[in-house]
Amino acid sequence: MNGSKILQLIPTDSVNTLSNKGTNKTLSIMFIDKSGSMQRFGQTPLDCLNNHLQTLQTPPDGREQYCTVISFTEEATVELPLTKVSNGLKIKSYEADGGTLLWETVYQTLKVFLQMHKNLPDNDSLQVVVGVFSDGEDNWSFPERQPRKLKKIAQRALEFGWHLYSYGIGIDAKKLASDMGFPTDDDHAKTVLATPEGLQEVTQHFSINTTTIGCPADFFKVPPPRTTSPEKP
Repeated sequence: MNGSKILQLIPTDSVNTLSNKGTNKTLSIMFIDKSGSMQRFGQTPLDCLNNHLQTLQTPPDGREQYCTVISFTEEATVELPLTKVSNGLKIKSYEADGGTLLWETVYQTLKVFLQMHKNLPDNDSLQVVVGVFSDGEDNWSFPERQPRKLKKIAQRALEFGWHLYSYGIGIDAKKLASDMGFPTDDDHAKTVLATPEGLQEVTQHFSINTTTIGCPADFFKVPPPRTTSPEKP
């Protein structure tokens, strides 16, 4: 990925904000398939993307949320560069067409963000959550280098404590995850039917995990009801 692409993906102003110390933050990196086979879902992918952005506006523990959205056809497109989430944040269009450059897109993006994460002065306060959504297998990356290189960099991301999710829309998510070097357990690799409802389901799963990762284990526990001793006569 060349310098201009990196600046397009990770604007300097956003990195400066992300570098602020003493604040818990979460970064959501979302990869969405935009190949021709996704045309069958109409505008559901766009609705799902914007629902995700809306969910990020109200994290339960109030932590700062950052996000980026990258789509892939026969090339990668930055739909939303690294951005601090704010009210009214939206993606305006989604037009599916072309092939599936999945592995190379994920590899190049993780490579750039891992370098950024390594250079942050307070990276322990940042949770990184990655979601890959696809309804088909890669058919555009060079087999001489992928997914071999992607698997290596995914291992580095896991060593940094990143959370890597794979979502198969009508395809086997565990195979999708295995091909990329992502975790293949049931919580991190989810397969759904190739329907608008299936796409909505996995997007919601990703949104919930993005906004709750990093919360204390007892954050969602309901406190026991208070009891009062009977008054003495």
